[in-house]
Amino acid sequence: MTRKKAKINRWKANQTAPVDGTIQVDQSELRWLAFLREELRDLSLLPEVIRHWRLTGAGSVKVTSIDDAVNRYISYREGNTANQRTLNDICWRLREFGREFSEREMHQNTAAEISDYLEGSPKTKKETPRQKPGDVELAKERRRAGKMAQKQASLGRPRSQNRRASLGR
Repeated sequence: MTRKKAKINRWKANQTAPVDGTIQVDQSELRWLAFLREELRDLSLLPEVIRHWRLTGAGSVKVTSIDDAVNRYISYREGNTANQRTLNDICWRLREFGREFSEREMHQNTAAEISDYLEGSPKTKKETPRQKPGDVELAKERRRAGKMAQKQASLGRPRSQNRRASLGR
């Protein structure tokens, strides 16, 4: 009796999905199959395409702002980076990146935009757009002038007079 049931079950399964590979397709499905063949050229790639779509489709992408992503990554690196200088370097570079793209979501960035940013991004902290070379030099000059004024006040006479007196000429 079990062989008869197995044969009946096999027959029922063959009725819904024939063993010989023939299936019924309507015109709409036929158009989609033609589209897939045109796009993929090889329909054996379809399982990989569907797997990729499931991983990266609309439901799989969590919308995250650039600022939030930068802050989350910095928090992660703070717990996983032993060298403080490396951590500081990562932090300022990511914060500069965050300033550049702060009004956007992570998924809106393209590889080309990020590549363009990296090509033109500052290589050191001194090259950041916030610090203009003239401003840095002016600040250094003012600092030096302030130190010179302090030394002159402590000696009682200008530094140039100290030098002439010690030369003995």
